Amino acid sequence: MKIFYYCYGGAHSSVIAAALHLEKISYPLNYQEILDFPYFDLNTPKEKGMPILLGKDVKGNEIYFVGYGKNKEMIVKLLKSFLKIHGVKDEEFLFVNALERINWRVKLGGFLSKALNLKKIGSRFTALGIVLSGPQIKETVENVKELSENKLNLD
Repeated sequence: MKIFYYCYGGAHSSVIAAALHLEKISYPLNYQEILDFPYFDLNTPKEKGMPILLGKDVKGNEIYFVGYGKNKEMIVKLLKSFLKIHGVKDEEFLFVNALERINWRVKLGGFLSKALNLKKIGSRFTALGIVLSGPQIKETVENVKELSENKLNLD
């Protein structure tokens, strides 16, 4: 299965959700570990819409993160259509909105970092917001793991 965690820029909440899914970062989330994570706050506006493979989980699922910019519906629809055209069945992929359960600090930090190019303060503000949203992000990831296991068991 291919699992796509997505958020506005593909630089913060989707990256951390994918990393948590793959156990590349620990839980409870740690502020410095988030800031030090290689993909955190890295994506640029040019990379929106481009899924990035972070790795495979213990079940062999491919775990991606992707930003959707101002066109969430279009990007998700495009990716789903592309997968179907290339023979990937609906039950072989899953799209997960990593932005819906985070707090305002993450959104403001992302805006500061990406829109205003205030990376130092923006990434720190975003990392703090992600730590504070840790339980919700962890719950989302655990639900995805359970859902993906159930989808695989249906085959």
